[in-house]
Amino acid sequence: MGGEPGLRECFGLSGWIKIVESCAVFCCLMLHRIGNQGSQIFYAATDQKLDSPDMNYPAEVDAEILGGAVLCMNLVSPFLLLAYAMYGTDRIQSTSLDALFCVVGAGTLIALGGMTCFAWNHANENNNSIGRRDFESAGALGIMLIATGILYFLDFFWVVYRRLLIGDDDDYVY
Repeated sequence: MGGEPGLRECFGLSGWIKIVESCAVFCCLMLHRIGNQGSQIFYAATDQKLDSPDMNYPAEVDAEILGGAVLCMNLVSPFLLLAYAMYGTDRIQSTSLDALFCVVGAGTLIALGGMTCFAWNHANENNNSIGRRDFESAGALGIMLIATGILYFLDFFWVVYRRLLIGDDDDYVY
């Protein structure tokens, strides 16, 4: 945008993308924590408890560990938005930090959404403890994670494009 950094940096295209990412990741986190009538939806534990030696889906504990990416991105995106306001969008995007967070967030969110959809799609439908509401909530969580990951992936390309436009300015002191 040029000029002095300030709050107006948050309302350019890069800022709006970060705002939408922050809201989407927060919605994913809330779906995970209270999405099933106030109870937690696990990313890959369809029986509503974590069990390492589960024969149906042994990667459920790994999916829960990967779920830490949702919490991480819930913190990173607003702080990058704050950095845009404090230092300017051009200065932040001229480093590789923003692009790195975008690609890592995209990869982990898409992987986690895929694991969630896979686990709940292959859940034992004969289990009486799993109801239709469980499947609907988990499906919404999986699709929301994938959509948010795609948003981060598009942001990655936007940040790289902006970085190419900015070039390697020696004006910034890191």
